[in-house]
Amino acid sequence: MRQIGFKNFRKFENFPVINLAPITIFVGENNAGKSTVVKAMLSIMDFLKSSMFDDLPSEAGANDFFEKANNLLMNRYFYFNRNYFAHIGTFSRAINNKTNGNSITFIIAIDDHKFEITVEGNKKDTEAVSAKVISVKVHKAQYNIDFEFDIKNKEMKYVFHPGLSPLYISDNDNEKEDDDENEETGKDDLSKKYRLYQDNRKRILSQYFDYSRSFSKDITIKTSLSLGTMRSFSSMYIDNLLSGACNRLIATLNVEDDVENPFNIDDFNNDEKTEKIADISEEATLFLDKNKKLIKEMLRSSGFNYHMYTRLRVEYFYAHAVTQTVIYSAKDTNDYLVKTIHEFANARIKKNSKSDKFIKKWMETFNIGIDYDIISVGGEAHLVKIVNKDGGAVNLSDKGMGSIQLMVLLFRIATLLGKRGDGHATIIIEEPEQNIHPMLQSKLADLFYELNKDYGFRFIIETHSEYLVRRSQVIVSENYNDEKKLIENPFKVYYFPSEGIPYEVKYRSNGRFENDFGKGFFDEAANLTFKLF
Repeated sequence: MRQIGFKNFRKFENFPVINLAPITIFVGENNAGKSTVVKAMLSIMDFLKSSMFDDLPSEAGANDFFEKANNLLMNRYFYFNRNYFAHIGTFSRAINNKTNGNSITFIIAIDDHKFEITVEGNKKDTEAVSAKVISVKVHKAQYNIDFEFDIKNKEMKYVFHPGLSPLYISDNDNEKEDDDENEETGKDDLSKKYRLYQDNRKRILSQYFDYSRSFSKDITIKTSLSLGTMRSFSSMYIDNLLSGACNRLIATLNVEDDVENPFNIDDFNNDEKTEKIADISEEATLFLDKNKKLIKEMLRSSGFNYHMYTRLRVEYFYAHAVTQTVIYSAKDTNDYLVKTIHEFANARIKKNSKSDKFIKKWMETFNIGIDYDIISVGGEAHLVKIVNKDGGAVNLSDKGMGSIQLMVLLFRIATLLGKRGDGHATIIIEEPEQNIHPMLQSKLADLFYELNKDYGFRFIIETHSEYLVRRSQVIVSENYNDEKKLIENPFKVYYFPSEGIPYEVKYRSNGRFENDFGKGFFDEAANLTFKLF
């Protein structure tokens, strides 16, 4: 997750798009909007992961599938009550109460895709739990192309931008990790195709840089919005919608291939009913004709997003109360502590594995103990034993609230490590300092820093802890103030004032901040000391 922004959602009429760092810290007063940003993220992720055709009958036959699917596309809804942690409920509660309009726009960037989703509802209807999706815009940063689906007006636009996208990044390292993940699944044929896809993509990119400098203004192609080439899909996600749009323009280019297509995308265009785009402007026609071979390959690469949704991994650690319970019943699925321990036990983490070593290292760092043991009680409950430095074992429930809170965090992250390997998960944490001593609060910054640096996890942290933020400054000063270390600082801090728009508090290379926090954060202790004297 690289950017977030929205309009007319909850507290903010216009929350500008902000850049997210590998470790992004939100600080500020209560009710300043930190949780609003998190609610927006969780709601968008639910929508992106959901099928566009959830309501399409599974028994729909080939003859009437297209008609039903087309109708559902034109009546796609964004729900506000499907994420337990978002706590929104209805459209009337989601929309900003000061706006005169009836629409909300969400913007999020994930890897090399940027999504802009606009929904429309009736804010006077206090029972409506959803709003109609009226437009979806997908920006493909790798090739600087926009695909705009204006569902309300049944139009679609392809926009080719000159130059490189501001969102473009090279992800060679990530490609290797993805390939390794595919190898582990045992799907050898798919892994082979994926490698071919990556090799082909690199070749296209090498040609793209010259192409991107060959025109100086946007080239826009408009067409009617129709499912056209997508009627063979039995379920539909946004990447499938994107594939269909690409295939439709590919059919218009009408050029022979001399490059193997490992995914056989043209298989979706294999009947006489495939729609071509008519009424393209002369300017666009010349542009397509001049670059048709490369554009066709770029569209094909844009259309098949093999890892777009496998990477949408967001874990939310919400602020919750912990209990000093000896036995954790697997039936208590609504208890976050119990759920975490149960899932960790089912992950069957091996001793001396990467996840196991991670837990024990940080148990010692946080002065919890030196080892742990999960004991199953007939498969229906679990006991958690903590081994102290003297070799004695006690129940986790006999530790303090802060230690229990930290073990929940360590078990949850270790489960992610065991399931998903290195990285590609964004973890949103609400008040991780809860119940924790100030000295240990500062060590949380070291934990998040290590998890990002060594395992690739990204973090969005809501906190009121001065100590966590101060420690991040020390980490920056110790690691990123040497000009020879040309590594980007992984931390960003956004301060949320009680009124107005949040702003970034920027780090200098020596760890100090360029601009000030609002009142009542770093200056509060100094003010009280001054009054005392």
